[in-house]
Amino acid sequence: MGIHAIDTARFVLGDPQPVRTVASIETHYGAYGVDDDAVVLVEWDLGARSVIESGWWQPRLDGVEADTEVYGTANENGWWRSARRV
Repeated sequence: MGIHAIDTARFVLGDPQPVRTVASIETHYGAYGVDDDAVVLVEWDLGARSVIESGWWQPRLDGVEADTEVYGTANENGWWRSARRV
């Protein structure tokens, strides 16, 4: 379930390696026998930090099923630039 969110974060950041992680994974709908709620905090080797949330349990009032939000500081030109290496 959460691997797509983790892969998206790694893609946007340029495929860094995790240095430290803290995670909480729970099952709220026990009848299904699958994890349905996950929150992961990741510190990457390039110094960035990510909060990755994934789960059926987390309600979305705005109706969006999946989204990615990026917060950070501007570069020398005043624009955010992806660290993605091509």
